[in-house]
Amino acid sequence: MSMTEKEWKSLRSDTERWKAIKEGKVTDSELLIKIVKIGGIYVCGDAVGKIVENITDEAALIEIAMTHEYPNLCEAAVEKITNETVLIKIAMTNAESKVRRAAIEKMTDETALIKIVKTEKDPFIRYIAIKKIKDEAALTEIVMTDKDPFVRSSAIEKMTDEAALIRIV
Repeated sequence: MSMTEKEWKSLRSDTERWKAIKEGKVTDSELLIKIVKIGGIYVCGDAVGKIVENITDEAALIEIAMTHEYPNLCEAAVEKITNETVLIKIAMTNAESKVRRAAIEKMTDETALIKIVKTEKDPFIRYIAIKKIKDEAALTEIVMTDKDPFVRSSAIEKMTDEAALIRIV
């Protein structure tokens, strides 16, 4: 049985509150959403998984992923989001690379993944997107135009079109 809001507020310190979450004593989705929305609080790293694990409202998860100040919480929220349009927006606009990476890892829209490779400044994020691209023409273009040798070699490794590979060499 989940701790109530009254019980949560009666705990004397943030340490006791985060311990209650870590121990699985707070599982009510609505209460967890309220706790996250308090804002200005440091979310204990060990509690992040338990918080997001028990939030079932995708709209709340989206809001957390897109607006919360604590990147680890945003990243965990992204991992539960299923809306592709939202994942694309997060992948293209979030300030935190770990949050963008989490969104890209869940994406399936190859056109958006290709756009990310072409516009993203962080080579590691481009690499993550390349791992999900199958379009040979796009991979060839990445090999020919990307400035980062690691990104180019990652695209080459994904290619299966022998004729395209020969043209590159």
